[in-house]
Amino acid sequence: AWFRTLVDASVDAVFVADPEHGITFANPAAATLLGVPADGLVGTRLRSYVDDEDFHLLPESVQRHGRLDGDGGMVTIRMRRADGSVRWCEATAVPLRDAEFEGSALVTAHDITRRRALEERVGQEARRFTEVVRHLGDAISIIDANGRVLYRSARAEELYGPHDAESSVRSLGAIVHPDDQALVAATYAGLIAQEPSEPARVSSPIEFRLLGRGGTWLHCETTMTDLRHEPAVGGIVLTTRDITERRRSERLVRDQAEFLRLVAGGAPLTTTLSILCDLIEQYLPHTKASMMRVEQGTLNYIAGPNIPEEISRGMRGIPIAPDTVACGLAAALGDQVRTADIGAEPGLAPFAPTMLRAGLRSMLSTPVLDPETGETMATIGVYWPEIHEPTDEERRLIETLQSLAAIAIDRKESEVRLAHQAHHDALTGLPNRSLFSEVLQIALARTARSGRVDAVLFIDLDRFKHVNDSLGHEAGDELLVTIASRLHAVARTGDTISRFGGDEFTVLCEDLDPADARRVVGDVAQRMLDAIAEPVEISGQSIRLSGSVGVAIGGPGSSAGSLLRDADTAMYRAKERGKARWEIFDDELRAATQRRLEIETALHTALERGEFVVEYQPIVDLTADRVEGLEALVRWRHPERGIVPPSDFVELAEETGLIGGIGEFVLCEACRQVGAWVADGTVDADFSVSVNLSARQFVGEGLIHVVR
Repeated sequence: AWFRTLVDASVDAVFVADPEHGITFANPAAATLLGVPADGLVGTRLRSYVDDEDFHLLPESVQRHGRLDGDGGMVTIRMRRADGSVRWCEATAVPLRDAEFEGSALVTAHDITRRRALEERVGQEARRFTEVVRHLGDAISIIDANGRVLYRSARAEELYGPHDAESSVRSLGAIVHPDDQALVAATYAGLIAQEPSEPARVSSPIEFRLLGRGGTWLHCETTMTDLRHEPAVGGIVLTTRDITERRRSERLVRDQAEFLRLVAGGAPLTTTLSILCDLIEQYLPHTKASMMRVEQGTLNYIAGPNIPEEISRGMRGIPIAPDTVACGLAAALGDQVRTADIGAEPGLAPFAPTMLRAGLRSMLSTPVLDPETGETMATIGVYWPEIHEPTDEERRLIETLQSLAAIAIDRKESEVRLAHQAHHDALTGLPNRSLFSEVLQIALARTARSGRVDAVLFIDLDRFKHVNDSLGHEAGDELLVTIASRLHAVARTGDTISRFGGDEFTVLCEDLDPADARRVVGDVAQRMLDAIAEPVEISGQSIRLSGSVGVAIGGPGSSAGSLLRDADTAMYRAKERGKARWEIFDDELRAATQRRLEIETALHTALERGEFVVEYQPIVDLTADRVEGLEALVRWRHPERGIVPPSDFVELAEETGLIGGIGEFVLCEACRQVGAWVADGTVDADFSVSVNLSARQFVGEGLIHVVR
């Protein structure tokens, strides 16, 4: 009865199972566990309350309800209640040795359902934590105060190597870059030197380089957190992030910016492309790079600082075609082409031995495309020392640097185009005034040292304005293009022809023998006049033009400006003498030009100095023998030259714009004089005086005011 009281008070379920009669005893805890009254359990089979999947866990003798051969161990099983719910239990089964219970077993079951649920929850949290840490991009390590490594996440093992009993701060230090070891050690020592505290102390992020498994230095950023006071941690937690790609990207951005500054600064193309090859080799270790430029339909080597010379010499004249080697094929396709094994590439057979000796085994050829047209401007060749399949990352890097090459080449081509446009006529393609002047200056500098002479021909098309006015500017442009082509065709080899402006052309004949220069330039001038005189078909009409050519020969001491001015002066003399001819600037023309210049200079101050006077020529009615009026005539009393006739200065005054002031002076002076004659009775009030006006005075709106 005493033992029965103890068993009934037990919180564990107690059963006695008999092989013949089933359950012969069950305490109240058993009834509570299974949801069946205790007397209702007696006579039932224990098997009916044990989950089918777990019954095999019980000792074999209990399963057979036969004799137990020994003490049963504890097993975890599921037991089903009367309402169908399941309870987790830790069960034991032991044989009863007493003769009264021969063949029976004492089965005890402890309900662990709640504990099991908690354990499952803890297990889920642990698995969740493990999975989260395992998939973190950051590496997690725990190091105790003695420097032993307590834990490493999967990512940490990728960075530091596997965790074992020997792992310690010292082993970590062995893979930290020597220049960074002091920083890592000082940060760690600074935390463990202090007592653990709540809240945890966290170090500032530190950056250091770590030796990766591939033998390259990785850039890492680490934060250390002191969790020695946390029983579940008990150490310093290192959270490390691999920032190699970030640093690489930042460096790439800086390198790109520096490269673009060089390009914008006008650095030579070979320099910028060589720097680009260096960048490729820096970002793709163990590689070599080259640049080939599209020139006249073929590829030619332009840059590759580390490409052996014997190889670069062979990188010339490579055809751009589908059946050629990698670079030519890439240029033809406009896409990347990989050569897996240089030694096995038939097209590279002449170069393969040299390339293999230089450590070039496989390559990737990438075209550099024009950003606007998509045409291939160049190719980039990247060479590996072994058979290598470029990764996506490597291909992206090369494509990035390829875009920089495109910018550099396009910028240089734009500069060349702009320089050409700045120095060439857009219509005819001939050098323009600016370039002609530069070439003339250089030629004069050469002849100044050699004792030879240069000649300039100034050509003006006669009646060209008439063609423009009658047929339109498009016809005029077509005519200019034709004339330019003809002049180029009849010029001597080495002569420079330019469109100087409008319908004016200039020709430079360099390095002439002084004794023969006049004859040579005369022949050139006549050939050009003959070429201009040939009929030109424009808009279905046959047009004939002529030209006037002025020639100036200059030797030592001549300047570009004076030679052009002299040729222009000679051209105007040709026009004055009937056009369709050439004239050479000589001493007579020089003297006339000098006189004209002196007159022009004096003319600017003559009006201010009162050097102009008005003389009056009578108008006589011969039938009545009577003076009908006067014509006012201007005269210039030059202080040195005396009376200068109007024929010597009126035309010049018209050209310089001084005629307006002179005409106004003559008109005012004539009115003043007539008024004085009327006042003193010399003439009648209706006496007339004629005053001549220049056509130039009718330009503008001031003439009416002046006359009034």
